[in-house]
Amino acid sequence: MFSPDWIEAGPRWFDKSQQERLAKEFLFHDCNEEALPWALRTVDLFDTRHLVTEPAPFTTWPSVPTASIVATNDRTLTADWGRRASQRVLGREPIEIQSGHCPHVSQPEAVAAVLEQFAARSE
Repeated sequence: MFSPDWIEAGPRWFDKSQQERLAKEFLFHDCNEEALPWALRTVDLFDTRHLVTEPAPFTTWPSVPTASIVATNDRTLTADWGRRASQRVLGREPIEIQSGHCPHVSQPEAVAAVLEQFAARSE
């Protein structure tokens, strides 16, 4: 699931003096210079630790159209894990975007295009 480099760096994430450097290396390495200051201000908003400690609010997957986006150049989660998880959880191939961990920041146009295409197919 996690890249070996992220696993090695992970404990340093909780040292606030290292968090910006790690965010630039692992989360926003492919962001342009204009987006980077904003992206760095969002790090705390996207804290996902609760995802592994809190139970899901449902017992079965809802009956709604679903898709999975895999960031192919992610330095945090491996793309191979994302592909396998998409198959296991959703039973379908993921939509791949050539980006780092946060395609909504580095490739917003590509994410918007994927969402528009998915919405059109789901109607």
